[in-house]
Amino acid sequence: MCTLAIAYKVVKDYPLIFLGNRDEFYKRPSQNATLKKGVICGTDLEKGGTWTGINERGAFAFITNYRDFTKHVDQPLSRGELTRTFLHSNSLPITYLNSLSEKPHLYDPYNLIVGDMNQLGFYSNIEKKVRILEPGVYGLSNGLLNSNWPKVDAIRFGLSSLIESGRVLEINAYFDILEDAHKYDKGLPDTGIKAELEHDLSALFIALDGYGTRFETVIIVDHSGQVQYYEKSRDEEGKWHLQSLNLQILK
Repeated sequence: MCTLAIAYKVVKDYPLIFLGNRDEFYKRPSQNATLKKGVICGTDLEKGGTWTGINERGAFAFITNYRDFTKHVDQPLSRGELTRTFLHSNSLPITYLNSLSEKPHLYDPYNLIVGDMNQLGFYSNIEKKVRILEPGVYGLSNGLLNSNWPKVDAIRFGLSSLIESGRVLEINAYFDILEDAHKYDKGLPDTGIKAELEHDLSALFIALDGYGTRFETVIIVDHSGQVQYYEKSRDEEGKWHLQSLNLQILK
């Protein structure tokens, strides 16, 4: 997942609202989100992990890469397993993140958000600090949490605007945000790549030769624990497909 926003306990009747894009090489094999054993998530078929998901306990996890190729690790473990492991565990967010903070050197740079209906946490093996987050609207891409990258500001503003206008259940409006292909000329980060590529990657929706946005996800959890999970996915021919999944959080 390369750009996302989350509203946590901001709207009384909807304690969790999430939207995010996963950007990846088109040739990398991936499976659409499925509901199995009480977990909704997609699967990276190359390494077996996932980029985002939620389970019947109300636990959720989202991961992005931190873009700094100078910090590559020799023989790293799969970052996608970090999300999958949490979703299939009974760990509290703080407990899980504290365990990861003891082994930052085993993974290439990453940012991880995990939470449940009681607690929200963030950890990056670049920042190396476990953070418990207060209710609010957060944005994340390939820098640290709430970095002022233009597309992070854009997705946070878009989500906040939907909430303020009372359009929480207008699913197409979330996808309109995720499908914004506008590229920014100013305020871009310096992540060590060429300026032209940094510009190309500045959009929320990316469509390059061989690489781009492949999954768009919207998750809404209401006060009764009903999970609505919407996913648009790009197939091998470049066509897009929409699916929706539902899950009831156990009390």
